[in-house]
Amino acid sequence: MEILNHEDSTLLALTSSFDISFQAISKHLKILEQARLITKQKQGKYYLCSYNPETLKTAIDWITKHHKFWQDNFDRLADFLNEPKHEKSSYGWRIKK
Repeated sequence: MEILNHEDSTLLALTSSFDISFQAISKHLKILEQARLITKQKQGKYYLCSYNPETLKTAIDWITKHHKFWQDNFDRLADFLNEPKHEKSSYGWRIKK
């Protein structure tokens, strides 16, 4: 994907960049294509592979949103538990009287 991030490439050109077989590269690219991380388009007798950044952007946006949600909630929980009016007992947290 790093190579495709810089420029589109044929399957044959990608194979020459690695010390593994054509079939192994083809298998990896098929998985990346199924995950929609790359696209393949037939150009003549070759397939041109392209990186699809939108798929990762969607995943990063989702992770960022949920990370912020949970981080905010954990921060509020920490603030709540650190208030002087709360104490830990053998049964959990309780409000001091």
